[in-house]
Amino acid sequence: MALAENHPIMVSATTALKINQYFCMTFFIMMTTFPQTLGDGYSMDFYSCPAKPVKGAPKCDSTMMKAFLFGVFSIFGIQIGMTAILCGAMARPSVSKKAQSVTCLVVAFFWAAFIVNDGLWTMKADFPADAMPKESSYMNFVMWAVVSGLCYSGWKDSGSVMPNTNALVPSGKFGLPIIVGCVNLLFYAIPLIFMAEKFVYEGFGREELVGGFTPAVKFLLAQLFKNIGLVCLWNVCIISAVCSVDKEDAAYRILRATSMLGMFNLGAFSKEAIIGLLTGFDDPMRLFFFATNFAVLFYQTNVWTSHPFKLEARKD
Repeated sequence: MALAENHPIMVSATTALKINQYFCMTFFIMMTTFPQTLGDGYSMDFYSCPAKPVKGAPKCDSTMMKAFLFGVFSIFGIQIGMTAILCGAMARPSVSKKAQSVTCLVVAFFWAAFIVNDGLWTMKADFPADAMPKESSYMNFVMWAVVSGLCYSGWKDSGSVMPNTNALVPSGKFGLPIIVGCVNLLFYAIPLIFMAEKFVYEGFGREELVGGFTPAVKFLLAQLFKNIGLVCLWNVCIISAVCSVDKEDAAYRILRATSMLGMFNLGAFSKEAIIGLLTGFDDPMRLFFFATNFAVLFYQTNVWTSHPFKLEARKD
C-alpha cells in the first residue's frame, strides 16, 4: 500500500498485478482442469438432453455436448491463463514502473468492458435463466469490479502512465517475434468477436454436431466464443501497451513468460485432438491450428533463448 498526495490509500501497481495474476490463474485452473466443478459453482445445468426429443431434430448426445463445451472452457481458460502470466511477469519488482502502469490501465479497462459485455448478455430475451441463474453473472460483476478498481488504483499510484501511441507496434530486437504472436492471436480474436457463430460453426465444420445441442448450450457457446475473442484482443493490447513504453526488458519478459503458456496450449490441443478422434469429430482446422501455433511457439522460444540478454533492475 502507498499513501499518495491528495489521494486516499491506494494499491501499488505491483500488488494490483499480483492480485490479478492469482485471480486469473484460479479461473485458468478451473476452466482447463476442473470445468465441471466450475460449472457447478455457477449453478449451471446445461448438460442434459431433452427428455422428449423433437421428431426430426438432430440427435442430442449429452456426452458429446459436454465434451465440446468443456473443450471451449479450456480454450477460454488458456487465454485467461495468458493474462495471468502477463500480469505475473509485469508484477516483478525489477520491472519498469511504466510497464507496470500501462498493464494496470489495460487490465482495468478490459474488466470494466467485460462487465458491460456480459451485462448486456444477461439482458437478452433468450438468456437461459433456467440453466444458469443470472445471480451467477452478478457475482462475476462484483469480482470484476473489484479487480478492475485495484488495477485502476495501481495505475494511479504508478504515475498514470499512458501507452505511447506512436510506438504501439512492437519493435527492437524482440519486436518481430512479439508481432508474430500478436497477429496469431488477432487471427482468432477479430472473427470471434464479430461473427462467433459463423466462424466456429460453419468455418470448422461443426454444423451437424452443434445442431443437436440444446438452446441453452448454444446460447452459452456463442457468448464463450465471443469472450475468447475479447480476451485474445485484451492480451494483444497488454503486450502492445507494454512494448510501447519498454522495448527490451519487458519485451524479453513477455516472450519468456508467454512461451510457457504456449507449451500448455499445445498440450491441451493434443488432448482435445484425442477426444475429437474418440468422439468421431475430425476437425478440419486441426493441422492448421497445430502448424501455426507450433511455429509461433518455436520461433518465439528460439529468439529469447538464443539471445544473450540480462535482466536489470528498473531505472524509473
